[in-house]
Amino acid sequence: MMKYVYLLLLAVLFQSCVPSQLLFKNIPGLGDFKNFPLETLPKAEKPFQFESLGYNHLPHVDEWVLETEMGHFDSVEEFLRKTGTTSFMVVRNDTILYENYFNGYLMDKPAIVFSVTKSIVTSLLAQAIADGHIEDLSVPAYEYIPELKVEGKQDITLEHLVHMTSGLDFEDEEDLVRLTQAYWSKDVNGFAKKVKLEHEPGTHFAYKSVDTQLLSICIAEATGVKLSDYLQEKIWSPLGMEYDAYFTLDRPDGAERAFGGLAMCTRDLAKVARLFLNEGYWGKEQLIPQSYVQELGKREVAREGWWGYKFGWWMDSYIDRNLNEIRDYYAAGYRGQYIHVNPDNNLIIIRQGKKRDGVKWAAVMSKLGRVLDEASDKGHSFTVDEMNGKYEAADGSILKLKHNPDTGNWVVNDAKHGLYWAPFYQECPMSLTHRKHDYMIMFSQTGNEIEGLHLDMFEDRPTYYRKISDDSPSNEHQ
Repeated sequence: MMKYVYLLLLAVLFQSCVPSQLLFKNIPGLGDFKNFPLETLPKAEKPFQFESLGYNHLPHVDEWVLETEMGHFDSVEEFLRKTGTTSFMVVRNDTILYENYFNGYLMDKPAIVFSVTKSIVTSLLAQAIADGHIEDLSVPAYEYIPELKVEGKQDITLEHLVHMTSGLDFEDEEDLVRLTQAYWSKDVNGFAKKVKLEHEPGTHFAYKSVDTQLLSICIAEATGVKLSDYLQEKIWSPLGMEYDAYFTLDRPDGAERAFGGLAMCTRDLAKVARLFLNEGYWGKEQLIPQSYVQELGKREVAREGWWGYKFGWWMDSYIDRNLNEIRDYYAAGYRGQYIHVNPDNNLIIIRQGKKRDGVKWAAVMSKLGRVLDEASDKGHSFTVDEMNGKYEAADGSILKLKHNPDTGNWVVNDAKHGLYWAPFYQECPMSLTHRKHDYMIMFSQTGNEIEGLHLDMFEDRPTYYRKISDDSPSNEHQ
């Protein structure tokens, strides 16, 4: 790991003079807001506070942690501490069920939430539309950013930016050097404006921070105020925050790092989650359009873009039923910062940390919500034999699926997508995952029968295969 970090630092250093700071400040960390110019979002004089049950035990980790290879933990606290967690909070019905801090952090110590910032910024877009500053999502981005009025880029709309389908030549996980340059840039807006176009807008999903940065420029231009001021007016002040928060700037009096520059405390993150849990209402006041928040609970595998990302929030949580029946969603940031919202159970879960440590936190928190909801319908539990078999796509291509009892994984043979006895693992009751490429298979059921599956390669929309046979493929290539 350290070898990789050093190579990254050297690559960045030779490509740009700006990120040479990394040699001294290391890779991005939770306390980075101390290294940048700041806009302060002040706490409320009379803050809102959740009710609290005092110290309360959560179910044992064996009931809700998915990663069996992680070993045994004697307690929830041991699991959280050893996985680099700095805070963990569970709120149900406006009452704190669990709140604890680890690894040097306390409730009044803010930390950068990285890309959770995106989920907050996108809500400002919805409010700017509600306020009449922006007509709708179909508005071309060049109306606010003249530099985008060039061939190809002129077709980028606000909807493309908010759903990460702009087609710009950037992808966070594949562009670590350029992402680091953006992080340390003293002109982050200028950086985002210069990214070239790779795909036709609206045809390709790729998670990229430059889309949110460009979106923030549009919001600021449309409203006529700084992004942090609009956030302060529309969300921060009405929520009655308990602690000061900070928005990092690229330079004094410069632009906010809208893609990941907010530093906040855990209890105030929970208030943001509460706003979404209540469909944009804070008491009797509508702070975010209800229709916008309601859309977050809908999963549509046939929509343009990718079903698992919408309006800056993620949908791919714990899958234990048909995809369109699941309503929880989450915001996520680098090193494992999470806001999890579960409308069905009126539940909020916040996790902040120094690292993810290999834990699939989104699914873990989603499953914890299911465990805490004793009255939830667990549904039919399908057997290996019920999932095994042959599946056919609309064009006649065949996908074969078989469980391998020796390894505990599944093998998939699908010539159409170049999968030849590819290993998939069951991490949720109704889905399988290819860990190297993060491909997913999501089963679809009717009553107590598997009727088909969606194969999601995260390129275009998933391919649907209906089940045609229970016959399993041969073991000879496993």
